[in-house]
Amino acid sequence: MEQQNCFFDWKYNCQQIKTGKLIVARKQRIQTIISCSKIYDDGKYVELEKLIENESNELTCHKSCVSMYTDKNKVNTFEKRKRDADDST
Repeated sequence: MEQQNCFFDWKYNCQQIKTGKLIVARKQRIQTIISCSKIYDDGKYVELEKLIENESNELTCHKSCVSMYTDKNKVNTFEKRKRDADDST
């Protein structure tokens, strides 16, 4: 079986750092990632929405990577900083 990469390698460069086991995120977790991606405005939600539309409801990633990306405290902090930046312009 071919080794797959973590979806979040683009953000965390985890393939260089981690040797941990990859998990398969299913539809519900992918939808959470989509919600966070829209908040972060990183454009990754487009790719993930296509994945769900094609009913390929699986995404390979490290559990720690998806947990960091969707961490509510990190998302809330990002939203607050984004609002503050928008208010100051």
